[in-house]
Amino acid sequence: MRESKFANHEGKSITFNDGSGYSFNPLPTYAYSVNPNVIGSKISGFTNADTVTYPVEIGVRSQRAEDVGNKLDQLLSLFKSDISANSYGKLTVNGYSLDCFITAMTPTQNLNLLKSATFTVFTDRPVWYKDLQTYQFTPDSSIIVNSPTGETLKPVTYPHGYPHGYPNPYSKKRVVNPLYTPAHFKITVFGPCTPSITIGGHVYAVNAEIGVGEMLTIDSRSKTITKRAADGTISNLFDKRSRESNVFEPIQPGENQVAWQGINKFFLTLVDERLVPPWSF
Repeated sequence: MRESKFANHEGKSITFNDGSGYSFNPLPTYAYSVNPNVIGSKISGFTNADTVTYPVEIGVRSQRAEDVGNKLDQLLSLFKSDISANSYGKLTVNGYSLDCFITAMTPTQNLNLLKSATFTVFTDRPVWYKDLQTYQFTPDSSIIVNSPTGETLKPVTYPHGYPHGYPNPYSKKRVVNPLYTPAHFKITVFGPCTPSITIGGHVYAVNAEIGVGEMLTIDSRSKTITKRAADGTISNLFDKRSRESNVFEPIQPGENQVAWQGINKFFLTLVDERLVPPWSF
C-alpha cells in the first residue's frame, strides 16, 4: 500500500498505511474528469472541473478497543477543525498533495478492534501538486538545494528554514523545467532589493523596496505576493506587482536562462501540478 497522509490547516497530521493503525485506500483519488468547451458541434478546448469529490475508505485498527475509538476520534477532530475554520486541509498521496476538506462519513464496519468508514473528500482546487526542485541564486553561483533527482547532497540546517545545498558543477545561472508543460513556481527574494528577475526572457518584477532582513515571496499557484518583515509581520504586496509583465506567468518547459540585478540571494522552486497523483513512486 502507498503511504498517504492527511494534515489539517494547523499542520496536525495522521499518516496512513505505515503501521500506525490507520489504513487508507488511495485508488479513488486517481479518478478525474475534464469539461469540454463546445462551440457549435466542435470542441474548442477543455477546462478542469470546478469541484471534485472522492469517496475514500479509511480504516482504524488496534489491539485494544478503546484505542480504536480514540484513533477514530482523533481523525474526525482533524477533519472537523478544517470545516470549522473554513480552511483547507491537505491530503497527500504518493508525494503529491491536494487542498481539500473531508465533508462526510458513512460507517462501513464497526468491530471492537476495527472500524472503517467511507469519507468524502471535497475540493474546489482539483489539482495535485508537489515541489519539484529548488534553486538558490546568488551573483556568484547557482545551487540546487532540493531535488528529487539526486542532484543535491544531504541538506543541513540553513537560515530562514531553507535547506542548504552544495554547488552542482553542471548547474549554471539557469533553471530547467523537466515537465512537458509550463511549471508553477515560488520565488523567495531576500532584501535589500527592488525585486526584478528575468526567467526565460520573461520579467518577474514587484515595485516595492524589500529591506534588510525582509523577504518577498511570489507564489504563482495562489497568485499571491507577500512580504515578511524583519519582525515577522506579513503584508500583502499584490498591488505592487508590475503591470508590464505577468508576475505569475508559469515557467516554460526546458532550459530557461536566469538574469537579475541588485539582488544578493533568491530561491526559485518549481511546482508540478497534475490531475491525479503519479502511479509510480
